[in-house]
Formats: sequence, C-alpha cells, structure tokens
Amino acid sequence: MIQRIQSILLFIAFIAGVLTFLFPLAQIQGELNLLEIFIYGIVDLTKMGGIEVNSGIIAGLVAIGGIIPLISLIAIFLYKNRLRQANLARIGFFINIVLIIFLFLFIDFIKKQTGSNVSYQLGIGFPLISVIMLLISRRAIMNDERKVRAADRLR
Repeated sequence: MIQRIQSILLFIAFIAGVLTFLFPLAQIQGELNLLEIFIYGIVDLTKMGGIEVNSGIIAGLVAIGGIIPLISLIAIFLYKNRLRQANLARIGFFINIVLIIFLFLFIDFIKKQTGSNVSYQLGIGFPLISVIMLLISRRAIMNDERKVRAADRLR
C-alpha cells in the first residue's frame, strides 16, 4: 500500500532533501564580495576570492545532506515492514537535525570569517520541512502499526 499518507509525507521529505542541493542556503554580503552559500560549497558572485573552506567540511555536509533523501526514498518502499519504515524515519529525523545544526554552524563560521551580514535564503528551509515531514510520517506509521496489532488481537 504505497498510497498511504506516510508515503506521501516521506516523498515530500525526499523532495525537500533534493531541493536543499538546488537552492542557496544563505547570502553573505561584505564590503568587497557577495557570497552565496550552498550545501556543496560557496559561490563568490563578485569573483573577488579570498575565502577558503576545508573541503572535508563541504564533503561532510554533502554526505549528510545526501543521506536524508536516500533514507526517505528507501523508507517509502518499506511499507510492508512498518517497524523498519518507522525506524528509518526516526534515523532520518535525527540525521536531519544534525544537518541543520551543522548548516547553521557552517554559515556562522563563514560569517565570522568574512565579518559580514547574513541573509538566509530559501534553501535553509528545506531541511526544516524535511524534519517536520519525517516526524509526522513516523507518527502515522506507528498509528498504522497500532491499528494492525489491535486488529490481530481481535481475531
């Protein structure tokens, strides 16, 4: 039964995870440069240069950001095993919380390094949407599991 509400919620979490890679997370405007921060790196719109970020940090953000949509997509097709689906949704939820914390720390690090103002962009909201969808989907999965167990008890 792939058409359940939790499958739709997990699909929305998948789409939000993919959109995190497409939209900028923040824009930092300094005196000399204008930077857009994506999950996969920093784009200098003024081509002035001068900002260096450890590639390990970027690789970690990309890895964590890539795991979340993958977990959501796998969980959609585990509808026959509700407990495993609920566990994947919970794991995705916690990984997403870690991603959000690291994203804000990364943006704050870049802000301190440049000494400029930050304006958060559309991309920073997609991990938050994914967290909410994973939480709601886990609750719906557990409600289904309770209904199935109650029906088994009645037989």
